[in-house]
Amino acid sequence: SSAVWHACAAGLMAQGAQVLDAGVCSEPQLRFAMQLMRAEGGLLAAPEDLLPLSRGGVRLSTRHQRAVCALLSRQDYPQPGPESPRPVTSSGRSQQAYVAMLSAAFRADDGLCPKMALHCRTPYLLSLAEQSFSRAKIELRAEWEDEMMDLAPGELGLWLSDDGNQCTFAWEGGKLTPPQNELLMIWTALELGETQLLLGQRSPRAALELAERYGASVSHCAASRPDWEKELSAHPVQFRLATDGLYFALCALSCLTENALTLPVWLSTMPKVCRTERTLPLKDDSRGEALRRIAEMEPAAQVDGGVCIQRENAVAWIAPDDTRPECRIITESRDMETARELCDFCEGLLKRALEKK
Repeated sequence: SSAVWHACAAGLMAQGAQVLDAGVCSEPQLRFAMQLMRAEGGLLAAPEDLLPLSRGGVRLSTRHQRAVCALLSRQDYPQPGPESPRPVTSSGRSQQAYVAMLSAAFRADDGLCPKMALHCRTPYLLSLAEQSFSRAKIELRAEWEDEMMDLAPGELGLWLSDDGNQCTFAWEGGKLTPPQNELLMIWTALELGETQLLLGQRSPRAALELAERYGASVSHCAASRPDWEKELSAHPVQFRLATDGLYFALCALSCLTENALTLPVWLSTMPKVCRTERTLPLKDDSRGEALRRIAEMEPAAQVDGGVCIQRENAVAWIAPDDTRPECRIITESRDMETARELCDFCEGLLKRALEKK
């Protein structure tokens, strides 16, 4: 990571850019540091990857990255002037400010908070979690092994992703499903006072009913996740909830505690959402042609980065993978039987589209 970082810093300096060293960071922490310092862009150097972020901490879309690579290949960029390169400037330790921001997200009475267990395989993120929960005066058991995450009755579990962007809630009865966990995020945003929700293409449609309870408006961004993040960055609270797992965990925990709700009780008050997912491999890179044919067979389908098919009590998405020759089918309904039936229908539709000459 250090070698990659120095190579990138040297290239940026040679182009006349002012480089700010944010030190060791998780991806959400880097976003926080960028916003704190009003940086134009950011780079996260890791042994296996180099992650570029645009203004506000938004990931660059695949289309944007390809455009940058094309500019580099033909050297179509301005050359640096004769002035001396600007030296690298340390931005100071953003970790302390980041931990303070996270701990402030918990506003409830810490004495009413349930015991917590958090799982993460990244040691640095575990350290950030322990510091944040400790500063918020919440008892936390931090684990990095799966077998240590057996939850006791009344204990609440958190599963933090390796990059720190996502967090999944669990209790002794099991984990929340992805749509249930996203519904918890949407409910948290509404509890924090958000009145205009911007949802992604695959967000649970049960969110519409939930928003109606709070008198909030809902709009959908049907584009890819990077494009959705770009639009979502105009809503700072929703953006941070969607891209910072620890922030989401502490905000949701605060809202649950303030409303005296356990996770299963909260789940029982939410609109029911059942979802099925299926992946269909393709023999060649015919994803675009297949989606076009599906749109021809289903005139009412909406096309934008994939195909969305609406039914009276269900909805389906057929979306191509960005990197592999395959399509993913996602269906959602209030009951699992309807979701499975729609998934079977969409699979047959996709197979017929692939066979059609």
